[in-house]
Amino acid sequence: MRIFLSVDMEGVAGVVHVDQTRRTGKDYERARVWMTREANAAVAGAFDGGAKGLLVNDSHGDMRNFVLDSG
Repeated sequence: MRIFLSVDMEGVAGVVHVDQTRRTGKDYERARVWMTREANAAVAGAFDGGAKGLLVNDSHGDMRNFVLDSG
């Protein structure tokens, strides 16, 4: 099974206000980390569930929101 995962910042746990989704907004950097961690959890779950391949797409705004060094 191959999985395509599309992630957007709206809907991520903890993101409750539009200011968190804009680069100039309060808590934007924190929301990036939350989004990245949720994506990582979904990836781990997919592989645990038997996925053989996975492609993750950052679908929020300019698509440069994942924190690449975040666990």
